[in-house]
Amino acid sequence: MKKRNKHSLKEKEFIRLKKELEKNRHAQYRLGWVELPEPRFRGWIAKLEARQDIKNREDSWIFEGIVNLFGTTTFARKIEWFDWNRSKKDKRWFTYQKPRIKSINEWDYDRLVPQAKRWFTKDIYSSNWKGDWYYCTIPNFYYEIVYEKDFITKVKLSDCILEQEEAEIESKLNSDFYHFDRCCKGAPKGFRKKLNRRQRAKSKMTLHKIWKEGYDLEFEDDYRGAAWDWG
Repeated sequence: MKKRNKHSLKEKEFIRLKKELEKNRHAQYRLGWVELPEPRFRGWIAKLEARQDIKNREDSWIFEGIVNLFGTTTFARKIEWFDWNRSKKDKRWFTYQKPRIKSINEWDYDRLVPQAKRWFTKDIYSSNWKGDWYYCTIPNFYYEIVYEKDFITKVKLSDCILEQEEAEIESKLNSDFYHFDRCCKGAPKGFRKKLNRRQRAKSKMTLHKIWKEGYDLEFEDDYRGAAWDWG
């Protein structure tokens, strides 16, 4: 009886557990949400808003539109935690990031109206082969930080049995397949190229023996097993 490859058996078990985990999480997602009888206070949100004098301008719609689309928000449980002057070097406290106008990618920039595009400049340091990035040049004093209460209006339904199953599957994957996930994703390109060069040289030697000496030889597989060697 032919002995089965232990790597193939482990790979099948790994794939089975991954599918079970995906199925479990999908089942939890489908449980849905339930509306609360009354909204529950969660904390505070800090965000940018155009100053009143900017709102009085004829082109105020540009600045309000930009901050609505690309303005960031910061959440905290207590409003006094928004201490923007706190030093980042002070490790006793967590420093919250100040709300800002975030940089946008080329896809978002191309869809802006011309009046809004003039307030964005290409970032030559962040642009790369994946596309260009643009940062906002609107002066900071055009906006002010405002604070709003944040409420929870609905909660996610849960199932203790599904949560227990999820924890057991994750524990199994972490304990038995800790290095396996990296292995299945494949070996690095440089490692595979090195094996490929070695395999091509060996194949040329095999071909030379076939031509010159008439040996009945077979070629070996390429670097398909590189992931196992790398893992």
